[in-house]
Amino acid sequence: MEQNKNQEAWRLLDEASKINDPATKAETDHLENLLKQAREVADDPHEESFAHEHEDLSDVVAWSNQRHKTWSWAIIGGALLGIFLLWWLTNSKNEDVDKEKQKLEKVEAWSQPCDTVITYESCGKVISRVGMYDTPNKYKAYKLAYAKQRVEDLKNDIAKADSMEYYAAHKAEYEKSLKEWEPRFNEINSMSYDKLKEAAVKDAKSDITGVKSGANFVLTLLIIVLVLIPLYIWTGYQHGYEITASRTREKVLSWIRKIGFGIAGFFFGAGLVFKFFPDETPRERRERKGFSNDTGRIGTNLLFKGLLMLAGAIILAFVSIFIMLVEVIAGLKHKLRNIKTVSKA
Repeated sequence: MEQNKNQEAWRLLDEASKINDPATKAETDHLENLLKQAREVADDPHEESFAHEHEDLSDVVAWSNQRHKTWSWAIIGGALLGIFLLWWLTNSKNEDVDKEKQKLEKVEAWSQPCDTVITYESCGKVISRVGMYDTPNKYKAYKLAYAKQRVEDLKNDIAKADSMEYYAAHKAEYEKSLKEWEPRFNEINSMSYDKLKEAAVKDAKSDITGVKSGANFVLTLLIIVLVLIPLYIWTGYQHGYEITASRTREKVLSWIRKIGFGIAGFFFGAGLVFKFFPDETPRERRERKGFSNDTGRIGTNLLFKGLLMLAGAIILAFVSIFIMLVEVIAGLKHKLRNIKTVSKA
């Protein structure tokens, strides 16, 4: 009878050893139950080989049921860097919005009617939006130049249709657009002052909306990252079996982290290397070489150093936020799964 009891104990232990790496709560509970049964039916649970095997598997159960810290200060640091960059970009976008609003104010303050008539032949094709809202004449000149540029571009595309397959496939679209754009030059030229101002106000408001959309998008990203950090910490205490189940994902994220942080480190290092070179401005360089005239722009080395270090910061922040997002989504799934399991129990 004792021999049979020993045989049953070892059979249960062998069955338990087959699930020595549980990846779910159910597997962990099953392993724990098998170990309990094996110890109960064992004739001598303190026998060396049996006790050693039983202890190893019990440690697996204990580790699987415990929560372990899986979040990283390095990832949080990268996300905080991302928050700083997004905050800086948000402020920059808001400044752009203010500038666009100032352009609208300029249009609304127009008082002198437009007195410019530009023929198609004399109209330039170089389009610049700089100062286009300053006066009615500048706005009209821009709109006429833009209309002429569109017409000329469409004519060129239609001409290419005879020799290039891509343009031939879209020839009908180009011809339709050309019919729409050809009358616009004369329509703009014949606009009254009130109509021209109305169009300028509409364009200025459209510009404000576009820049505002960009600012709101960046602000939304900033808020998301701010929310991600506490969620990352909250979901970063996982049971051992959850860590086992996510080993493949963790390996992939580990490689992404190593490669991303490595590239970021390379850019930072390259930027620091430029620190050992003098931040000589073009004017200083030309004067050193015997020339006197120059623009006095910012030092080339200083510019490269700043761009390289900024690139490193962006890469570090992007990789950190990406890893944090993946970890949070996975962690929330585990939390939801645990809640459902408890509710069913």
